[in-house]
Amino acid sequence: MSQPIHLIGGCGSSGTTLLAYLLDGMHDLRSGPESGLFHHRILYNAQSFPTALQNCLEDRAPTRNIVVNRLQVPLVPRVFFMDREFYGLANPDSEQELRSNGLELGTFLDFIQHRMAVTQSIQEPFTWIDQTPKNCIAAREFLMSRPQACFIHLIRDGRDVMLSLARRWAREAPGHPAGTYLGAAAARWTYDVTQAKRAASLPGYLEIRYEDLVQSPLTTLNRILDHLGRPPTTKEAIELHKSPSAAAAGERFHGGRKQSWGAQPGQAIQTTGVGRWRREMNPAIVDKLIDFQFTIPGDERAYHFGQVLESTHYD
Repeated sequence: MSQPIHLIGGCGSSGTTLLAYLLDGMHDLRSGPESGLFHHRILYNAQSFPTALQNCLEDRAPTRNIVVNRLQVPLVPRVFFMDREFYGLANPDSEQELRSNGLELGTFLDFIQHRMAVTQSIQEPFTWIDQTPKNCIAAREFLMSRPQACFIHLIRDGRDVMLSLARRWAREAPGHPAGTYLGAAAARWTYDVTQAKRAASLPGYLEIRYEDLVQSPLTTLNRILDHLGRPPTTKEAIELHKSPSAAAAGERFHGGRKQSWGAQPGQAIQTTGVGRWRREMNPAIVDKLIDFQFTIPGDERAYHFGQVLESTHYD
């Protein structure tokens, strides 16, 4: 029988790493660095799983991108199974081990979870709660394949996410106008939130707001723990909490230091990122971006930033 696994997901810069840090080591829950294991929908077709896994391992998984003013925006990245060192599968023979345990999804994930336990010296049975933001892409498929599982959708005001992602991309891909980075970030937030909400009707889905997490961490964490079937925590426990996986992985736990972050997971929870767009963005630019919309080849849906803001009550 497959071991318990839950997912955290949401657009990048929505606080998924912070939430994973707070949950990791609480009760039987254990997290780790972003794995990139769960966002490819092709993995959830039981009949074709071995072939799908082969494609993912060979960097041939389907991907989806759009271009905003010549800046390519990866909406569904091809990357698969990151930070294998943390999971004890970075040796030369690990690739063959993954393939030999890849006849079906449950067996494959059980194998990785077992190696994680051995590598990280986890002695007791544990529930893995993976924190990869792009888990939102296939959250529906994951929950339908594992009816007892949960998906925590961490959602943050798209304008604050847009500001954070735009600053990060300006450093990573310099040379574009500021409006290009903002439009690219708006596209990613709109797409990720829309895809995550495909799972909203399923019992395992729980939507949590970043703003609630940082402003009322005790209430918010206890809401999550209740959804996961775990006892509540206390204010004192949150203040003293240290993530064992973050201690083991260092900055790899959150994919390296992000210069656009005001604080790093493990520091005191801050609320300074809430509503930052109001203080740091020109209202005229915000108003213009509200009307930003786009389409994706092969996808009949029309994506509209302002409409998703309104539907998520951030209007």
